[in-house]
Amino acid sequence: MIIEFPQTNQICRVHWGHSLKRINAKAECLKTIEEKIVFLKTVIKALTMNNIFGVDYFVEAPGFYDDQTQDSVKNYIQEEINDLRQQSNLSPINEIIERKQIDIDVVKSLFEKLKGYFVPYDYDSFLYVINGGEKPSGFTGLKWLRSKALLAYFVDKLHCELIKKDPKERIQWKSFENDFQVTKLRVTRRDSTKWDYHPKGHEEIDAMF
Repeated sequence: MIIEFPQTNQICRVHWGHSLKRINAKAECLKTIEEKIVFLKTVIKALTMNNIFGVDYFVEAPGFYDDQTQDSVKNYIQEEINDLRQQSNLSPINEIIERKQIDIDVVKSLFEKLKGYFVPYDYDSFLYVINGGEKPSGFTGLKWLRSKALLAYFVDKLHCELIKKDPKERIQWKSFENDFQVTKLRVTRRDSTKWDYHPKGHEEIDAMF
């Protein structure tokens, strides 16, 4: 049911979870990064001003408890905008990706343990995805053969166990999404963590580290 707000434009009884899905779906339909950013900034402005009257991306939820909040939705959308801006700054002709380096022996060990998890099973491509550097000739991405939830779990584990960046520095989800040709890895991982859900096969991933 679409919210019909009174002229006071007060936000009330919003199902934030469903609303966020509609916002994401709309953004995904837009063709360019610039269009996505403009749209998401418009949504943030409406939320900031408590003025979403007539905006059909917000879903009413009378009597429904939703553990999402207006602020958490704003923060999530702002993170999406930041990711899009970062992505737009990557020149398509620049094939050098800088990432914190993981020991080569560790990368080789992971590569061997992950046989059957992705294709093409090519070490140079895998090394590029994990450590960055110069893109291998003909590289068009890897295809993960297990669930997206397990891929998100692997990326999170990789970051926490091996990359060990400053806790305030965010995982480069967009980069991994591009390399594995998937979308919304961060959302998938967040939802799994939120519901304390471990994807099928996580024990095998744990054992690799």
